[in-house]
Amino acid sequence: MKKMESIFKFLIKERWIQMACLLIALAIMSILLHIWGFTDVQEKWDLYLNTTVNLVTLLVAIGVWWSSGVREWEDDLPKRLNVTFKDGTGKVIMKCLHAPLGGEGDIRAWSQQLGLQMINNTQTKLDFPPTFVVDAPQIAKDGSCKSYSVTQTLMAVPKFLIDGMNSHNNQPREWICNDNGEVTDSWKISPS
Repeated sequence: MKKMESIFKFLIKERWIQMACLLIALAIMSILLHIWGFTDVQEKWDLYLNTTVNLVTLLVAIGVWWSSGVREWEDDLPKRLNVTFKDGTGKVIMKCLHAPLGGEGDIRAWSQQLGLQMINNTQTKLDFPPTFVVDAPQIAKDGSCKSYSVTQTLMAVPKFLIDGMNSHNNQPREWICNDNGEVTDSWKISPS
């Protein structure tokens, strides 16, 4: 329900002039048809077939307008990136959730940069294969953001990350970003 509310507010804000023009045109057309009146044959045409054609045309126009507005609304949403880093066996090593994202073109570079920031070590490099998996983007249930999820497989996992997981009940390191740019860290690492 909040998603529909958010879409409707966006359409009113961005397209109020088009909506007002459409309503004024419909009102003028209705008044003119009522004032002019028609002969019997023309009345049947106007009442049945013409009205049906006009109504269908109006519904198609509203459908196109709506879908275009929804697409614009989706493009206007803040974008977030969720990155999961796994080892070669598929075990989750690190996660970064809700990181701000500039655009779809930044996904690969930003996800790798987040991995480097999470290990907080300029001496150690993370080895990424040339391929990675990006899931289809998801709109939050409340319509607040568009999230992209990426899985990066590390070719080699630094020993201090494995030691950190072992000392935290095999739980992966997890960063959660909020809208203010603050990060909550599940556990700290101490590179050797």
